[in-house]
Amino acid sequence: RRRFESCLFVRRARACAPPLPRHRCGMEAFDALAEVTDAGAHGAVCLPSMLGRLLPWLQWPELRRVCLAEKACSREIVRTIHERYLKTSPTSIRERLERLGRRLNGAQAAQANGSPEATATASTDLLVLRQSAFVLAENCGKYADLFEHVGFVVGDELDECATAVLGAIERVQSFQDAVNRLQSAVVESQERRRISCRSRVEAAYADD
Repeated sequence: RRRFESCLFVRRARACAPPLPRHRCGMEAFDALAEVTDAGAHGAVCLPSMLGRLLPWLQWPELRRVCLAEKACSREIVRTIHERYLKTSPTSIRERLERLGRRLNGAQAAQANGSPEATATASTDLLVLRQSAFVLAENCGKYADLFEHVGFVVGDELDECATAVLGAIERVQSFQDAVNRLQSAVVESQERRRISCRSRVEAAYADD
């Protein structure tokens, strides 16, 4: 009865929802949840088969608990992380670094320009790049931790998963190093500008 009532609630919610624009990912999560509920109402729910769609919306504590639910869940999560984030899909770390790399190139060009406006633009981009690199590094660490604890469930595939996550960690580290070098260059440029301005002011007072 509870399963039937839950299924009915989801169906009513979907029917009564106002026709407002929703983000595509949010709709996918809502549809996946409704599908799980519909299957559960008929006693045919299979959580591992749905994890590929639900994974992007699971927080890490929930993800670890799902891995402990059953071996099939761990296997599906490890494989999905490998396919979705560690290969060449549009959501992979490699592709994200490619997009961030183009923004880094723009910030480097702005910093090389040397004008105050260009330097300000480079400083703004640096904030985004540093935060993005930090998030990617954190995710790579969590992938590695997850593979270490439950990776055995995929058998021989673990070698490929481990190699992929190590490669991702190295690429993220290289990107962070490039961002740090640009940060140092921007700081030095700002410092030189302050010294130059101070020198001109002092020279003006000396002339007076």
